This record gives sequence, structure tokens and C-alpha cells, in this order.
Amino acid sequence: MKRILSLTFLLLIFMSVFPASVFAQWAILDPAKAKGSNYTQSDAYAKALDAVFAGDIDIYKEIGCKTEQNMKLGYSMSTSTKYYIKSKATGTVYWGMQCYAYANAVYNKLFGEMPYQGLSKFHHSRYVMKGSGGKNTLSYQEFVNAGIRSGAYIRTTPNSNNSYNGGDGHSMVLLSYDSKGVVYIEGNSDGKGLVRIFNQTWEEFNKTELKGVKRYLCHIIQANDSYYEQHYPENVEEKAYIAQCEFYPSSYKIKAVNPANLRNMPCNSNTNAASKILVNELPVGTTFTATGIYKNTEGNYWYRVLYNNKTYYLYAKNTTAVEIIPDAVLTGAKYPTTLIKGNSYTLEGKVSSTYSTLTHLTGQVLNSSGKVVGSKQVKVTNNSYSIKNSELDTSIKFGSLVDGKYRLVLLADVMTYYVSNTQKLEGVGVCQTLLNKEFTVHEHKYSASGYESAHPHRAMSKCSCGDVKYGAANYKTSVKVTAPSCKAEGKRETVCATCGYVENTEILVKLTHGETYEKVINPTCSVEGRKEYRCKVCDAVVSYDIIPRLSHSGIHTEVTDATCSKEGKKESICGVCNEVLATEVIPKKSHTITVINSSPTYSGDKYCSVCDTVVEKGDIIEIIYFLGDVNSDGKVNALDATQILRYANNKSSVLTGCVKGDEKFLSADVNKDGKINALDATQILRYANNKSSVLK
Repeated sequence: MKRILSLTFLLLIFMSVFPASVFAQWAILDPAKAKGSNYTQSDAYAKALDAVFAGDIDIYKEIGCKTEQNMKLGYSMSTSTKYYIKSKATGTVYWGMQCYAYANAVYNKLFGEMPYQGLSKFHHSRYVMKGSGGKNTLSYQEFVNAGIRSGAYIRTTPNSNNSYNGGDGHSMVLLSYDSKGVVYIEGNSDGKGLVRIFNQTWEEFNKTELKGVKRYLCHIIQANDSYYEQHYPENVEEKAYIAQCEFYPSSYKIKAVNPANLRNMPCNSNTNAASKILVNELPVGTTFTATGIYKNTEGNYWYRVLYNNKTYYLYAKNTTAVEIIPDAVLTGAKYPTTLIKGNSYTLEGKVSSTYSTLTHLTGQVLNSSGKVVGSKQVKVTNNSYSIKNSELDTSIKFGSLVDGKYRLVLLADVMTYYVSNTQKLEGVGVCQTLLNKEFTVHEHKYSASGYESAHPHRAMSKCSCGDVKYGAANYKTSVKVTAPSCKAEGKRETVCATCGYVENTEILVKLTHGETYEKVINPTCSVEGRKEYRCKVCDAVVSYDIIPRLSHSGIHTEVTDATCSKEGKKESICGVCNEVLATEVIPKKSHTITVINSSPTYSGDKYCSVCDTVVEKGDIIEIIYFLGDVNSDGKVNALDATQILRYANNKSSVLTGCVKGDEKFLSADVNKDGKINALDATQILRYANNKSSVLK
């Protein structure tokens, strides 16, 4: 029997992805390599961070918040899945995707409430910074001035007005920062859901998260100081000991001249048993940023230093002072570039010093010859000074300056300390230049310049600087006011009564939303509901709370019967939203088989009469026969010839029904002429009597 075999070859396709190791130079992806103690002096906060790094952030895949997802460092979130978080403060369940869900869950885990779009009614959190005016960079000094702490929630947005955007913004949670850079934890950092700790310089951060990707700061939210003090207190004994020490401000670069041990307190273990070494024997030549000096109860000097984004204490005898680090800064500065003669100007900005002591500020105006034509020095009693409307601002009389070029200079005097090689405390005064800008005072000189084209009955004259002055009005004007509302800006227009030309338009800013009313959008089992707080004037949504989806109801079962060619299924379906809640597969039925297309040379196909399908092809049958052996006794003799003659004379039915091609016909048709008759019988007799060799 001959069979035809067909072989099926399977093609295996292997897909590769970027391994996590490609981020090794930037990120921490292994929880074993992340320590909460690297970011805090509080044991309780360090423990909470360790839980976050290990993936315990109370985040779920269903609104009922039953199946918790462990999202440890290195985990890849689904980029198409909704994740659910229950606010510990209110019990409200919120949902989000990727970075937004992850950062909210981390913040909720650490501080017990949700930043949720910045619209939540915070219980123990606050805004520490909001974007405004297209703000698209952040800096170390801004963080210091705002008092930003570890755990702060940072949200960026693609909107140049710094408003919230849910689709293309990014969310992250701050771990630490210093003058060199910032460390934060995030989900979906690579667009594929990756969870990691990221460490960047400020320049890299602005390039990766803000200006470089056309994003802006939306807001930064963090827990109130009282929450930190209550839930994450720092070492109590350390604070008590430091309170007994004398403190001196310092902003110095220092270098180890002996192997350096970094401790948690400004004393050795003999002075206080709670003092312990946190970093052991850093090599000679290691540099540190000193942020203060303590003279402890034993009369020894210790530097408070920053090392790897964390504060430690270093025995001054093992160091030498290298150079001062000037740390007075000017933020939010506004100063003149061009002034019209006789006009005053209000300077703005805030001067602050983080680690040194700010003592004096001096403002100077110099003319083109370098002569001081205006100067004022003020004493600073704390480490910050707001310039606007201050004595420094009002004492510089810009309105009295004549036509010409000038230079505005702002100087800050600061006091800082270091410990000499002979272990003496030395104070150093430093003068920093915070601002050095040129500006011009211009006196208008007008000449006649015809009439205004859009307003032909008003004469005008122009100055060389391009400023236009209009002649005396020989017409009347009226003021048209469109009042602003919380829905739209208003405007105050000065209109020519003769031709209707609008001479001047003043925009009146939109009003803030007033009293609100509640509008409830009821949830269903397919979508969440919302309780919206809408403005009674313009009906805008001021804020809203999410109402969780309802449980499914009216559940019924639909059955699709199985056949012998297709599986069936049994589905549980919600009667309200038609969502399929559960599916059970019903196995295929057995075929009802009959054989078709059979013949002497083909076994026939197995055919299912139910599904009208040939379920199995038949086999080709090879015909095996013995020429001349008509009666199948294994011999060729007169008996076979007799059988043929009887058949030819219709005396026997032994061969009746045989057809060309079957075994019986082929054995009887000896001369192969397609007939069974006396000629075949004669051939057999001749063969049997050795008179012929035809059958041999």
C-alpha cells in the first residue's frame, strides 16, 4: 500500500527587546541596589521608600482594588491597561495609566492621599510650585527656595500655559536633589512601562523632561511639614545633640587630607553612643561641599557636608578648605533695558543665600564713563531679601536719569566660615556680583509725520525710536466697556466718535469662578460617574470627584452550541452594559462518518454528513494479482480455463460483476485484450500443457 505523506514546517519567530542593562548608566532597576536610607535621615521614611522600591505601592487592575500589582524597580507596566488606586485619605478610587498611575500610587503610599490632576481637596499636602508663563526649566536654587522635599510629586505638561494635560504630560516622584542634579522615580520612563530610579544633572533633567521635549512645569505637590514630622521624624537624639552645638554658616569646597569617615552626628562614638559611621574611610583627596560648621560639646569642629545627595558630618581635622562656593543667587529678576526719560522703574527679584550669611545688598547705576550716578546699600537681617518696593528699589531714581547709556549692578555681601589647618574658625566676607546689565535712557524727539492712515482726522508725529505721538484731538472719543466674566475676558475700548476707529484696547482679565453647584453624572457598570462642581455663572467644571463604577446586574447566560467543526461557548453577560463577564468553552462534537468515493483502487474518503466536510482523505490501493489464476488456488491449469469457458458460455457466475481493472478481471484477461473469452482459456491450456510460455 502506497501512502502520500505531507510535512508541515513551523516557523519560529523570536522578538528581541532592549535589555534593562542599557539604562545601567542612568538608572537603578534592581530593588536590591536601591536603599531608602540614601534619600533621608528618617528611618521610618527610609523603610517606606524600601517598600516602594520592592513594588508595594497598593495599585490594582480592577476598580474593586482586590488584585494588587507588585511594581518593583525594573517592572514593565502595561501601556494599555487602566490601573486603580484608592485614596487613603478619602477612600475614593481613582484610575490612571502608566507614569500617572504609578506616581499617584507612590505618593498615596508615602503620604496617604492622591495628587490627582492637582484638583483634589488636599488633606495634608500643598502646592510648593506651579508653572506659569511657559515655564520649561527647573533649577537647584528654585527647589531650595521653594523648600521642596523628598517625595514631592512633579507633573509636566505639553501645554505652554502650564495647564494640566492627561495624555502627553509626565508624572514622577522626587527622591533627592543637590546643586549637581536630581534623582526621581517614575513609571513608563521608556515608553514601554519601565519602572526605574533616574539620576540626572539639572541640564539633563530639563532636556529629558521639560524644555528638550517641549514640556512645561504644571505643578509640584508635597506633604505639609507637619506630616513629615509626625510620620517620618528624623533621628531625635541627633537633633537633641545638634541643638547643644554652636553653628556657623559655611559654603566651602573642602578636601580630605586623611581617610574620611562620614557620621550621622558631629561627634565620635565616645562623645555620644548614638554617633555612628555611615560611610567608612573615603580616600585622601575626596572632595565635599560643606554646608555648615558645628562646634560640638567637646569643642571640636565638624563640617556638615553633602556627599552623593545626602547630608553627613565630617571631622574638620581630617580636611583642608579648598575654596569658597558663592551661593548667593538672584531669582525672578526684572530690570530695565530701555527707559523713556523721566519714567520711573520698579526693580524686582529675590536675593537669597542657602548656606552663607547674607549681610548687605548694594545697587548701583553707572553712566557710560563708569561713574556711579546712583547707589544704595541696605543691610540684610536674614538670608533673603525681596527687592520690589524695598528700600533698595525706591532709593534708585531711574526717573532722574538723563538721555544716555547706563549699567545696573547688584552686589551681595555674604559671610561664610571655614576651619583652618590649625583648627581655628575663620570668617571670610565675599562680595558677589548678582546682576550687571546695560540699559538705555531715551528722550523722545518728535517730528510731524502727517495723519494716521486708519484715522485720517488725527495728526501724528514720530520719534526716531519709532514711538508715535498724536496731535490734539479735534474729535470726541467714547469708552466702550465689555465686562469680563469667568467665561471670557472683557475689554475697555477707546473709540473715535467720528469714524468708529478703536484707538486703544485694554484687556480686562477673566474673573475667577464664583459659587458652584453640584452636577452628578451617575455611574453605570460600564463607565465611572462623576460629581462635578460647576460654576453657576459659566457652567465650567471647576473640579470633580470620581464615582466608582457600579456592579454588573441582570446577568444572563447565552449559549452558542458546538458542532463537529467549531467549538461552542457559554457566556455570562451583564444585562445592562452587555459586557461579557465570563466565557466557558464547549468542546467540539464528534463527526458522523460515512465513506464515499471508494473504488477497487481507492479506499474512499471519510465524510461527515453533519458538517458536510471530508475529514480524512482515503488511500490509493495497489492491485496485486496472479495472471491466469482465475480460481485463486495459486495454480494455473485446466481448472482455470474451464472457469473462463463456463463464464463465456454463461454457465458460471464466478466472474460475473468483475470489471476492468479489478483483481479478478486482470487475472482472467490473459491475452490482455480487455475481454474474457475462449481465447484466454486456450492460452491457459497451452501454458498448462507446456505448449506456450506466454504466462511465464
